[in-house]
Amino acid sequence: MSEYDILNTGLQPLFLQVVIRKKNSKNRLVMQKHFLLLFLMFLSINLAGQNAREFSAAQLQEDFRFLKQSFETYNPALGVFHPKSPFEESYQKLYAELDKPLSDVEFYPYVMQLGAATREGHTFVQSDTVTQVFQGFFRNEFAYLPITVQGASNKVYVWSNFSPDSTLERGAQILSINGKSTEDIVEHLSKYVIADGDIQTYKYEKAIDRFVSYYFWFLEKPESFKIKYIPHGGKGIKEITLPAMVRDSMIAWRDRRYGKPKPRKEDISSVYTFKIEGNTATLDLNTFNRQLKDKYKIKPKKLYKEIFAELRQKGIKHLIMDVRNNTGGRREYAKHLLPYFMKEPYSGPLQKDRSWKGRTTQKKFPKQKKLAFDGQIYVLTNWRTFSNGSIVTIYAKEFGDAIVIGQEPGSRYEGFAAGSTQYVTLPNTKIRVGIPRYLLQSTYPIKKTTLKNRGLIPDYPIQYEIQDYIDQKDRAMEKAKELIEASDQ
Repeated sequence: MSEYDILNTGLQPLFLQVVIRKKNSKNRLVMQKHFLLLFLMFLSINLAGQNAREFSAAQLQEDFRFLKQSFETYNPALGVFHPKSPFEESYQKLYAELDKPLSDVEFYPYVMQLGAATREGHTFVQSDTVTQVFQGFFRNEFAYLPITVQGASNKVYVWSNFSPDSTLERGAQILSINGKSTEDIVEHLSKYVIADGDIQTYKYEKAIDRFVSYYFWFLEKPESFKIKYIPHGGKGIKEITLPAMVRDSMIAWRDRRYGKPKPRKEDISSVYTFKIEGNTATLDLNTFNRQLKDKYKIKPKKLYKEIFAELRQKGIKHLIMDVRNNTGGRREYAKHLLPYFMKEPYSGPLQKDRSWKGRTTQKKFPKQKKLAFDGQIYVLTNWRTFSNGSIVTIYAKEFGDAIVIGQEPGSRYEGFAAGSTQYVTLPNTKIRVGIPRYLLQSTYPIKKTTLKNRGLIPDYPIQYEIQDYIDQKDRAMEKAKELIEASDQ
């Protein structure tokens, strides 16, 4: 987490960049900022109401029925990995609450909750109107909690403070906000996280990752925040009240306190890096994004052949594969990597795909490569390891006896709904929903887990303390190197 990567909401990631105009008078600048803050906070309350459109209970109910029917029509995974009854129960409960007029902004959380009830992480919800209203943040119409947070050991800590009061410092543990405990806040926000199956790590971590924006959209929009906290490295509970702040004010204090952000450089390392040190190789697979793959003219089949030929040529005994933060992308990245993991030849069906129309296809095991890695594989994962990022991890574990280190990935071990997406627009509110319309299901006898409806559980779970993040300690990588050192003795 960086003080420059703030308010990543899932509706639209925000990267705050602005040049602060210098004033001749320091006192005058402070007064102008305070006046502007109060004015824009008042403006935010009024404009938010003006941009929202109100709909009758009948219109909302029609949209909700249409949404349920769409999920049942296009998502072939409903009822496959878990009973369908919880989805039906969530629908009935939420539908019963739609008995009065609401704005589209107020209706949006209902759509998010029903999306979460599908328990398929490739489902996403986006409202053009909510997105348009959300643009008000860039126009200084909305006032937010002026901090970013970091989760560690099931606690929530301050990471950056963009308020005029510098008392709240990095590493302070937040106990409550406006009388609500952080545990209760995170639990509430997690209801709006769309995740695979029973993978709680993903829901918890994402709720913290989007804490500030989800707080605004799904909990409350107060003018100030009374925060109880324990100072970093200190004892005793303290209290501070921070004002809700608009974008430009937060940027000004961010730049003053942490410095202006440097432009980010993108190169092929955004996709992957590969290095060899001694008898250990490290392969970072950062993304399987199609656009980046095409931009850097990466052909996975050719890339893997070159990498594993070098591993064989140099007699490498250990391969650390880092797929943390790899949210997936092109399937061929996993498909062409599997033959290099296989410790023995396999035959028969590997995966069954079923479309929303009921058409099924089966994919067979590929032929084991002569250059298949015969050393020990270590895979580093976290909650952001998702979709084909998770598939690579499963292949390495199931067929390459890999040692997995880190957090439970975000995708279900047995399969999930993905592939192409069906976009539907609700008839009245015009909220747009993306529904995965292919069921990708493993058909081989799964040997490495007995858990159902979960992600791959690491052999060595890693839990970070807040000081680890402050010191930039990579405990997962340290554990892999520790295991390698022990095996070489």
